[in-house]
Amino acid sequence: MKIVKNVIIILIGLIIMSIGSSILRSAGLGVDPFTAMNIGLSNHVGLSLSVFQIIVNVLILLYVYKYDKAAIGLGTILNMLLVGYFIQLFSAIFKPYSQTMSHSILLQVISLVAGIALFTLGCAVYMATNQGESPYDAVAPTICKQTGKSYSPVRKTQDIIVVIIGFFAGGPIGIGTIICAFGCGPLISIWTAVVQKPIKKLQD
Repeated sequence: MKIVKNVIIILIGLIIMSIGSSILRSAGLGVDPFTAMNIGLSNHVGLSLSVFQIIVNVLILLYVYKYDKAAIGLGTILNMLLVGYFIQLFSAIFKPYSQTMSHSILLQVISLVAGIALFTLGCAVYMATNQGESPYDAVAPTICKQTGKSYSPVRKTQDIIVVIIGFFAGGPIGIGTIICAFGCGPLISIWTAVVQKPIKKLQD
């Protein structure tokens, strides 16, 4: 029963996160660095985002599994398999409104605030289950365990490299990408403080 509850909570978190990312994408404000890279590269190889992101996630997961098995959990697997599909799905739903959003400064500001708020809320919800991180999020902690380096510079370097790859691959890089890369941590912490107790009650 507990595993069913965890699956439902994780799915809700991933859906909220994907809606936020899709709002940013549809408004022309970019998406998080990892998704931006995968969108750009998937267009070059002729694969859908959902399929390409799963392939990249599996490759990352092999590395994490080798050096830090404890970082892998139910949330890791569901994130790996579903986020690309969810973003693809919600981006298609929001596509008819993309021109309207991208041509109005007011709607872009609203989209930026709503997209970032939902993206970080979704992250907080699925991570509050303590069922593992996404493969991408597990890379920096794994490198730190291997090298003894501190988390912040490793994560920033990781995000910068991915943003550069996404940019040259033609991925949707924008202000939303930059905020997701460097400014979402504090927002996720705030949301975590809000959702952690209710989620623990739901898990019991």
